Amino acid sequence: MKNITEVRQATDQLDQELILPLAKRQYLVEQTGRLKNKNDIRTVQAADRVAQVLASRRQEATKVHLSPDVAEKI
Repeated sequence: MKNITEVRQATDQLDQELILPLAKRQYLVEQTGRLKNKNDIRTVQAADRVAQVLASRRQEATKVHLSPDVAEKI
């Protein structure tokens, strides 16, 4: 890329490409919430699962030089 306009256009294109996968992820997270047995507190809270996922995503982010904090927010 030769100039700031090209970089901005590439950034805009990438942003557009990220929207659909993020929407799909949100849908799956919502489905998970619906499928949890509301009477089983271990399933509802699943603190160990949350910790495992966050640690994994932070590690994956670091490997590709993405801020782990950014990855965790997603």
